[in-house]
Amino acid sequence: MSKEAFLLLACIQSCWGTWGLNMYVDILRGSRAKKILNAQFDMLPLHGLGREYSSNWWKALASQLIFNGYLTENIRDVYRTIRSSTFTQSFTSAT
Repeated sequence: MSKEAFLLLACIQSCWGTWGLNMYVDILRGSRAKKILNAQFDMLPLHGLGREYSSNWWKALASQLIFNGYLTENIRDVYRTIRSSTFTQSFTSAT
């Protein structure tokens, strides 16, 4: 698994898998947006570790991880959340 994929998975798990993809991308890219600051996600050790990649790059990576079963996308009404799959949770907790 690539370092970048691991960063995205770790970010999702650090945020309890209750947010949409844009939140995780903003955290990894080091955003100081109000939503990040209010949730204190700027305090996460992962905050800003993926700033060298664009938002679109992170979204493409997430699409590949969803396609390959590492992430699951849950859709409620019009809101989508991304969380780690059961397989990924057992894999990352073992490392």
